[in-house]
Amino acid sequence: MSGMFFWLAWMFTVLGSPPFVVPISAALVTILLVREELSRAWFAFLALAGGAALAYIAKAAFATAKPHHLPGSDAMAATSFPSGHAVLSLLLALTILVLWEPRDPRLRRLVLAIVLAIVFAVGASRVFLGTHWPSDVLAGWLFAVIWISAAHRLAFGFGKAASRG
Repeated sequence: MSGMFFWLAWMFTVLGSPPFVVPISAALVTILLVREELSRAWFAFLALAGGAALAYIAKAAFATAKPHHLPGSDAMAATSFPSGHAVLSLLLALTILVLWEPRDPRLRRLVLAIVLAIVFAVGASRVFLGTHWPSDVLAGWLFAVIWISAAHRLAFGFGKAASRG
């Protein structure tokens, strides 16, 4: 049974990894550019690329050791705070949710619940696998929420909806 939990944890952790998030992010921005939805493309780029860059700057600035890092070892290639997987998964989820305008509010609530459950599973997987402290994941989520809000204000101005074009 524990083998299945580790497999599931690794499957969810992939959903917050750069090899998964970056191509989807690039495709989203490209689609918006092709559709000539420039303000929405700008928001997506700012939210995703800007947020990822700032999160990795924060990781370098805090330089917190991961839980599995042995003191005195130089084997650690990455730092722990904030969790990059938590940041990336929530940045992508929130960006899509901000840009998506479904006609049915029940569908939007269902998709929101599913997306947030996946984001939660990504964060929980990082703690379960011993690659992050719970505070790293919470900080990643908090950072993503704050950054999406700031990116929205920068891209669309204060009080404006995410209008097309």
